[in-house]
Amino acid sequence: MPDANLRSLNCPNCAAPLDFPEARTTIHCKFCGSVIERTADDDAPTPDDENHALKVNIEGAQMKVEKVGDFTQSRHFVIKMRDGRPMVIETSRSSISITPENVTQVTEQLSRAAQSKPVRRGAFTFGGCLATFIFLTACVIPIVAIGSSIPGVSSILGPLFSGRVDDAVQNASTLGTRYFVGDGAAFAPRADDAPPDIILYAQVYPPNTSNGEKSLVAVSGETPRFLWRSEKFSDDTYETALLANTDFVFANDQARLVAVRRTDGATAWSADLADEVELNICANCVQLVGETVVTLSADGTLEAFEAATGNSLWQFKATQDSPRGLYVLNGQVAFMDESDASRGTLRVFDVTNGQQRTAPITCKRADGNFEYEASWTTPLWPTPDGQSFYVVFETCVQKWNVDTLKQEWNANAPSSMPSLSESDPKLVTEEAVYLSAYQQLLRVDAATGEATILWSGEDYAVRPLLTQGADLLALAQRQRGSTRYELWLMDSKTGDLRWKAEMGEKPPLGNDAFSSLGGIINDDETAWTYHGTAEGLLLLRFYAAADDVSHALRYELINWNTGVSSGEKEIKLGVNTIILSAPRFMLWRGDVLWMDLESQLVAFDAREGQITYRWP
Repeated sequence: MPDANLRSLNCPNCAAPLDFPEARTTIHCKFCGSVIERTADDDAPTPDDENHALKVNIEGAQMKVEKVGDFTQSRHFVIKMRDGRPMVIETSRSSISITPENVTQVTEQLSRAAQSKPVRRGAFTFGGCLATFIFLTACVIPIVAIGSSIPGVSSILGPLFSGRVDDAVQNASTLGTRYFVGDGAAFAPRADDAPPDIILYAQVYPPNTSNGEKSLVAVSGETPRFLWRSEKFSDDTYETALLANTDFVFANDQARLVAVRRTDGATAWSADLADEVELNICANCVQLVGETVVTLSADGTLEAFEAATGNSLWQFKATQDSPRGLYVLNGQVAFMDESDASRGTLRVFDVTNGQQRTAPITCKRADGNFEYEASWTTPLWPTPDGQSFYVVFETCVQKWNVDTLKQEWNANAPSSMPSLSESDPKLVTEEAVYLSAYQQLLRVDAATGEATILWSGEDYAVRPLLTQGADLLALAQRQRGSTRYELWLMDSKTGDLRWKAEMGEKPPLGNDAFSSLGGIINDDETAWTYHGTAEGLLLLRFYAAADDVSHALRYELINWNTGVSSGEKEIKLGVNTIILSAPRFMLWRGDVLWMDLESQLVAFDAREGQITYRWP
């Protein structure tokens, strides 16, 4: 592909999507192990090459190649140019085929051997040793040698030779199927005390096909073990809610609500919705409240379903469509709407019977000369205990009681903050609500509504991140000169600065309006994130190496009291890729980070300093 406009193709062997940067002459398919090589401009194809060249179709910057193989065998291909067009020629293939049948056969043989009775001491004869040697040489070692680098095969061999035979047998059922992890994940609680399962929204490529299917996939949270896969979801469902109890996983698929059994992934029930749920603008518009699933569709239809059966319990049609939030308040659901009384009316519903209560949300300016109304887009900010919630709009910060739907207090912002935006960064804790606007950081006391400016200045925009004891961690973005991000630890009541740490010119990885997940990490650059622990502030940096194999995770612990680092440590990510991408989802459970890494589910234990989980 000497043509600089061509940057991607599908693997001619297994059809997996591949990137082929201009500077590279060879790439490896990480899914089947095949090698694709491009030759120099003057290396023209021979007549023999032309006789068995593969069919190629150019679409923009992408080259689509006829698929000749499958996932179970690696091949070698060469790309040559003829009259300005690429020609793909197969030159060789691996001598040993890794198939689901032979790997499963070896797995089952070792499983039966592991379950057989113990051999008496001294009974392992020379003949037994010789037979074992022949079996290992003929069957196991070739599979290990070729298959250890192939996802799916490695998920069998790893558990198998670690003694987890049941995991190996279960994972054998997935061999030949390619899983692209990264579209979403959630923890699913177990009925026992075991770690939760992980539910993934994944792109699945069945054997011998280049057509991916979107499905829910469940894996064990204890060991890298495949549990089940759901039915196919719509190709147009780009994201879905992932909610779970001990019996079901609930997800939305276009204008449909689906309940999947936790035991086997089969569909327990599905229900048609009035319209799609637009999670891109209403991220929490599917809620699981006790034994009820509640959805708020794009047309403004609020509907409650019995979680066990899918039976519709009740329905309500809002005045305004395109809702912006559905909130759980003390076991009830609520959202903002319009009404004849106000353009910002709060509606609160009992999830069991749909009984509704309403309250117009208004506030008066500090001088009392004007009354503002909230709007149907105004978000709610529930308190940690769910008994109250905050609303922030115009010049007002208000705290409301859920049970009475009465204001607990109303605070007006200082005159230096002419108005407060619904999108301003906010942090709600038990002691206070923190918000930033007009390059100021404001603290409003949860009990009294007293407002205090913690920081003000033209050079930085400061937003609250988390609290640790009596301190507040904030992200400061330099506004003067070149962009730079810093972490500040300050007294949560006075704003006195304790220490700060420079983090570079890029914001942290995150899923809010001020940061993002995913994206390419350029060579010798980093993408970073943070996590608060009792021992200190954990900083993590994903590092992309120019050699394509030494990609690493660098981490350090910052002492809360002193701001001094324990020293940066490094662990290799264990991925071989030309283009390293940042995680598209990150879930913390204790001090373990669960994330997607190059289409795999990976867990990093910050205490152990190790990657403790990788699937597939």
